[in-house]
Amino acid sequence: MRHLSPLCGTLLLSLITTACGPTVPAATSTDAQQIALLQEQLKALTKGSASPSPSSSSSSVATVSGDAAIPVKTMQAQPAVITVAPGQEKPIEMVVLVLENNSVSVLKKFDLLEITAGDSSVASVSKEGVIKGLKEGVTPVSLKLGNITQTLVVTVSGTAVASPSPTPATSSTPTPAATATPVPTPTPTATPDLSAYKSLGVDKEDYPLKTFETAQVFLTVTLQSNDVALVNDRTKAEWTSSNTSIASISGSGLISANSVGTATMTVKFGGLTKTFTVTVTAS
Repeated sequence: MRHLSPLCGTLLLSLITTACGPTVPAATSTDAQQIALLQEQLKALTKGSASPSPSSSSSSVATVSGDAAIPVKTMQAQPAVITVAPGQEKPIEMVVLVLENNSVSVLKKFDLLEITAGDSSVASVSKEGVIKGLKEGVTPVSLKLGNITQTLVVTVSGTAVASPSPTPATSSTPTPAATATPVPTPTPTATPDLSAYKSLGVDKEDYPLKTFETAQVFLTVTLQSNDVALVNDRTKAEWTSSNTSIASISGSGLISANSVGTATMTVKFGGLTKTFTVTVTAS
């Protein structure tokens, strides 16, 4: 244990008296120099005895592992377009966060988000991300995480969903014998109308990566209504690289940087094609 010298003790007492007294005269330049010198001596004597308090992180920072906190670059809600009838409820399924190190985090609980409906008379949204149609119309729904905002489109249309009626009490009338009901012929499922897509998009036009880094590409389609939807199953798209020795891409759109250079990536989906670049520099 270190002991303060008599001089330091005298100066410390003087400093405490100066700080705590009810009326303090203005310090002279000599006094200020002595106080500054004392503060430096005290820092040297007590160095390492105090631990800095951890700084609080903002809501736009996602903690990924250990003590590391990595800022969020982009946020995308799935689905990006939701259609409900008046009285019907549908949830936001998940929110995908792309972090600054190009890793991906998926939110299925939305307690970190601020969720609001642009027109609350058309649709309401709960803090759990459940959207309820109120009347026919279209409204944006905003999801905010720190300073990052993602907007999805909610369309309310169709026949209102009636509240379930109470089950009537059972009567004592005998039940007649059941008659055979002909089994209806199942209606074939309609093939999705790919002509509804106007264009294909990705979340970045150029991916800058270091060698041996990876990055996930997010694929979107613009509908004829100009709404943008996220393609949930990226394995249904065809992904190719112009130079796999520089950068390769998996069947789900995961880029792997292999060596320094530039490669052009091509993705095909729904009869549409989109190209983007990957630039790899030395790590």
